[in-house]
Amino acid sequence: MSRASLLRLTLGAVLLASLGAAADNPGAGKPSETEQLGSKIRDLVGEVAALQSENQQLRAQVRLLQARLASTSNPAVVPAPNQIPENWKRSQFNGLTYYLIPLDSGRPATTQPAR
Repeated sequence: MSRASLLRLTLGAVLLASLGAAADNPGAGKPSETEQLGSKIRDLVGEVAALQSENQQLRAQVRLLQARLASTSNPAVVPAPNQIPENWKRSQFNGLTYYLIPLDSGRPATTQPAR
């Protein structure tokens, strides 16, 4: 055999040996799919626990705000009585009320209850 043939044969054997070793251990250095999924599940369980505790806190705040809202009393709104200045003249036209308003009366306008 020639030297070139021997070199080719040696390189082929080394290449086949390295391919065979790689086929025996496909995930060398990387975690397996099962380990990755287990890690992901643990992360998700932790996230769910954090969200559940946040949800409980928010529900407690809602209960507190609802209790605070129920305890506040809303006073009834009393509308102000209709008051018109005493120097306005009340009249009607076709069943509609209107007022004659003087532009200058020389005295400040005072209000009185509507009649």
